[in-house]
Amino acid sequence: MVVTVRVFASLREAVGRSSWHEEIPEGMDSSALLDAIAEKEEGVARMRHLIRIAINDSWISGSRPLQDGDEVALLTPVSGG
Repeated sequence: MVVTVRVFASLREAVGRSSWHEEIPEGMDSSALLDAIAEKEEGVARMRHLIRIAINDSWISGSRPLQDGDEVALLTPVSGG
């Protein structure tokens, strides 16, 4: 299965790109995906505790099984005015 991962703001700066395709095993859930990305990306690992996840433009709480073609957005809190 392949999902699209999108990152924004400080996460985008930390990983040096705004999106990529991630090949994942069948049955992987959003928490396991975030853990796998954090293992490869130090910037994600540093901010792991702050990251919220949206799948296909819908916020999720907890974890949700992923499907082929899902778009997974990883976001951190932003401030500004």
